[in-house]
Amino acid sequence: DPKSLDAKLLSGTIARVSRDYSLATKFFEEAHSQSPRNFPASDSLALVLAESDSNDDVQRALELAETNLAMVKDNAQMQLTAATTLSWVYYKLGRMADAEKLLAQIAQNNAVTADAAYYIARILTDKGEKQQALTVLDQVMAGNPVFANRAAAEELIESLRGEAGAPAGK
Repeated sequence: DPKSLDAKLLSGTIARVSRDYSLATKFFEEAHSQSPRNFPASDSLALVLAESDSNDDVQRALELAETNLAMVKDNAQMQLTAATTLSWVYYKLGRMADAEKLLAQIAQNNAVTADAAYYIARILTDKGEKQQALTVLDQVMAGNPVFANRAAAEELIESLRGEAGAPAGK
């Protein structure tokens, strides 16, 4: 059903996991246009826009992520998701201190998702704390979770192990 909001969200999610961000953007834009207050649509749209090479898209991702966080302030689970998304958008904008601060707050509440762990590992890698990043990734991957950034996390693990001269593996 081309008008189904759920079908658009599912198609966008499949495209995002496949790292086809332009196709994911198309589906999430359609879902967001159809239902502007739908949190999964706007949060997912922010995440894929953050992956764009266009500064305008990343700025729009920031606006969406900030709006989403304010919109879900009374829902703890959605607030965690919104804060994680906002931290990633900060990272993509080069606002490392803001990203780290937000992720530290999430971690302090023991509410780190697999995607958030990947974001933390990316920040640690960029700061030169590669062994710590590898430890974070190994811990999250130990549970064999399914998450949107799994392929990117596996690539980062291989890269970090390659740099360290450590044996490859998962």
